[in-house]
Amino acid sequence: MSSILLLLGALSARAEDTCTAVPDPDGPLRTIQVSQIPALVAEHKGCVVLLELYASWCGTCTKTAPAVTELVGRLQPEGLVPIGVSVDSSTERMQAWRQSHGREYAPVVLESWTLGSLTQQFSELGVTFNEAIPLFVLFDKDGNAVLHLTEPKDLSVLEERARGLF
Repeated sequence: MSSILLLLGALSARAEDTCTAVPDPDGPLRTIQVSQIPALVAEHKGCVVLLELYASWCGTCTKTAPAVTELVGRLQPEGLVPIGVSVDSSTERMQAWRQSHGREYAPVVLESWTLGSLTQQFSELGVTFNEAIPLFVLFDKDGNAVLHLTEPKDLSVLEERARGLF
């Protein structure tokens, strides 16, 4: 019985470590296909995940960047896993934007996408994509989308909901 408890404790500790690990903000950007978005979220099952869909050319994305960086800075030590998904056409452009806006986590860049393919993949995650960015989706530890916001003016509802999931 005690060996089972030790194993459960070790598994729980590993999930917690994974959730609080801070990615290298200067690390290389990954590129993925749009069809990989659900798998990207599933990689972090057991963690509270914040997925942000954005781009360097998006004015609203740039405007909300400081608030997003602050939010992630407050919640990541508690176990929030931020996933940035960029619809930029080049990793170089996103890398330059990231450096000028101080992002503390490395986004992935979608290699090829259409509005239809984004709509389909977000639908698989239980989210309605209305073709506007930034889009923020909060997932609970079971991988269920519990909140999504498009072009938010205030991120306090996102923070409040996330804190209730830890």
